[in-house]
Amino acid sequence: SRVGPTVEWTLLPARRRQLPDVGEADRDLRRVLLEAADRLAALEVARWRPEVADQMMNLRHRPPVTAPPGVPDRCVDLAARGLQALSIAELALEDDGGALSVSEIEARRSALAPLARAGRHALVAACSPEVWPPV
Repeated sequence: SRVGPTVEWTLLPARRRQLPDVGEADRDLRRVLLEAADRLAALEVARWRPEVADQMMNLRHRPPVTAPPGVPDRCVDLAARGLQALSIAELALEDDGGALSVSEIEARRSALAPLARAGRHALVAACSPEVWPPV
């Protein structure tokens, strides 16, 4: 905090961050992807956008993730799928799709938010050497 022309620092206790589990992040990403697809299909708020369809097709054929030597293949794959999930959520959240009401918009967004969260969690797990499985 600022005290006149100086800055006063406050010491706060800190704890080590909880390390993610690679297997748990992998299972969670797969589960959330299926749940998001089911929820979106049930909402029936899709809208055809050719440019988004092309981008989604490109996601299936994205260049492989290159990792430094020593990164387990399982983590490289998890990072690639995490990035893919984040891209899907980002593309889907560019607009409200075919949703016509505020409740449909909110339901659509609440179906996509867990996918983005699981994608981020997968990336953190894949990029945390402390929790990598033995090679």
